[in-house]
Amino acid sequence: ASGMLSVGEKAGHSQVQLWRDWPQTHPVELKPLQMVEASGQPIAINTDITVPDVSIPVYDNHGVTATDQVGLILPTSLCSGQIARMCAELLNKNSLLANSGLSRFVTLVHTEGCGGSITDEFRSTLLGYLGHPFARHTLLLEHGCESTHNDFFRQAMIARGYDPADFGWASIQLDGGIQTVIHKMVDWFSEQIEDDPVPRKTEAGLEAVRLALITRDTPPEASATAFADLTRMIVAAGGTVVINEQDPLLKTVFAQQIALPSGTHPSLSYAQTIKQPGFHLMAMPTRDWGEMLTGLGASGVEVILGYSEGQPMPGHPMIPMLQASSRNNDEDITLTDDALANTENLLDLLVETLAQRYVPKVVQSGNVYFQVTRGLLGVSL
Repeated sequence: ASGMLSVGEKAGHSQVQLWRDWPQTHPVELKPLQMVEASGQPIAINTDITVPDVSIPVYDNHGVTATDQVGLILPTSLCSGQIARMCAELLNKNSLLANSGLSRFVTLVHTEGCGGSITDEFRSTLLGYLGHPFARHTLLLEHGCESTHNDFFRQAMIARGYDPADFGWASIQLDGGIQTVIHKMVDWFSEQIEDDPVPRKTEAGLEAVRLALITRDTPPEASATAFADLTRMIVAAGGTVVINEQDPLLKTVFAQQIALPSGTHPSLSYAQTIKQPGFHLMAMPTRDWGEMLTGLGASGVEVILGYSEGQPMPGHPMIPMLQASSRNNDEDITLTDDALANTENLLDLLVETLAQRYVPKVVQSGNVYFQVTRGLLGVSL
């Protein structure tokens, strides 16, 4: 307006936001649309299967295991997302990573923060990532004028049982602008790494696996059978598998082979943190790929196994995602008509990925998608 570029314009920052209005022309029952916390109790499935003996390197942090450790910058709104990204990129080029025990620094850039009908889902999603097993050191970054500011999350943390003192806090406006707040964030991570010893590494079996399944297309019988056998092995060993309630895999022999009763209700609400290992069904209001990935990731899973028959789908910015297909060779693994071979190959690839000896193709490409759900009535673009 003054004829000169603002700091944000010089940096190339911009945003497009749609305002969605819902005129109430007649009485509407809103209760079915409200987010309800599910029981969190795992669903009993058929685990009558031999559990293979595998060895997966894990970090042991006071009895809590994880296959990776990252430094996480969590923007509390859309408006702080790009500054969080800039800082993560800077930290990944910094010598801090050496001997830190962290594989990388990550940020989860999203499009929320100014309020709306999905505040509960948004809060649950970000709290899920704050408590994710991967997140060794986590800092929250607010812009300063959003409705979901730092104090909003302090109160949400306390209600969830988290200690706000365990996290870093920064504000673009309160701390004096972009460069100042980036310096503050770098200094905070430096102090955390210096004061916090690297957790010891040990070996674990399938009981340490926290897997999410996600399919875009309906897999053929041999592929669905392999997914079922893999699920049964992990759950029988004491590990965790989660799938969303709308997944096409549930309409195949997968459901019969794991003995999932018809009409089973979700054990997890969208983005609800998994407290007990086992098989879980997550509530999912949409079929948007990014919204599904984001909700599943917030539950605490450490690897995602996807299936599509078309082009490869985007992955998750923090959690490795393997992709399988029975029709093309662009994925991490091509499945065949041999269900037993499929199971063995999927298991081997899963273990190699968790051991960080294999990097999924979508991770190499950097094609990722993070989107908090728009809910039952929202619009996803």
